[in-house]
Amino acid sequence: MFVTQHTNLPKRRAAQKEQQMKDALLDATNAATAATASIAEIAQIIAGLEIRVTALEAKAK
Repeated sequence: MFVTQHTNLPKRRAAQKEQQMKDALLDATNAATAATASIAEIAQIIAGLEIRVTALEAKAK
């Protein structure tokens, strides 16, 4: 049993490390997706402001 435990230990550690790497990749992917969504929202806000500015400029003439 002692030999089996020590033989399997590196495999378990490698599996844990691989799972941690997968979790970190998923977290990074989720963060990138959220950032992309935020950028898209900001772009929409800017487009809306540009429309308002154009309308105000037309009114001012």
